[in-house]
Amino acid sequence: MKTWFYFAIGALLGGCSHPGGTAQAEPIQQSHRQYDKQFEIWKQQQSPDLIREYEVYLKRNLMRAPNLFELTFNAYSLSADCERYRFAIPPREEWKNLVPTLKLLEKLKTIGVIHQTRIISVYRGEEANHCTHDRQYQNHQHNAAIDFQAVDQNGKYDPATVSKLCQFWRTYGSRYQMGLAIYSNQVIHIDTQGYRTWGDDFQAHSSLCNRR
Repeated sequence: MKTWFYFAIGALLGGCSHPGGTAQAEPIQQSHRQYDKQFEIWKQQQSPDLIREYEVYLKRNLMRAPNLFELTFNAYSLSADCERYRFAIPPREEWKNLVPTLKLLEKLKTIGVIHQTRIISVYRGEEANHCTHDRQYQNHQHNAAIDFQAVDQNGKYDPATVSKLCQFWRTYGSRYQMGLAIYSNQVIHIDTQGYRTWGDDFQAHSSLCNRR
């Protein structure tokens, strides 16, 4: 699973900018061994009980929870000063916030709106946001949002997903309190913190869902 994640995420890499325009995605496909080792080092520094508790909590509430790497990894490029935030587990009181969004993502896959995903970022805490100057990402700070790329069965970016996502958002978004952003770097953001949509400038008028 992790190998597929690394291989597929390559389409995001290169010159792809962070939604906030403050960072760039790194060539993870070329340096995944570095992150693999970094993840293992980070994991060894965490409480085994905490990691187990987090994994069990999500598995208990979901049909198929993402693996720990995906849940804790931040794929956006980080400066040397911010590299310590590459991986993070949210506080316990924030765990429940992610469940509705992950359930929504599961539903989108089940009904065929999305084929497969590569998760780019989930939890980004207050200190991490402060370090990268990404002050507007409150839903990530509270572990309630997921950034991902939609890919087809070959691991390539699937542009057809955009129209299907927008149609789902228009029809069912209010029911799920679905927040949906589709950025020009092919990153998609979803949360369940309010029915709204936006694009690169964080305004509704720039959303592709308001152009189709």
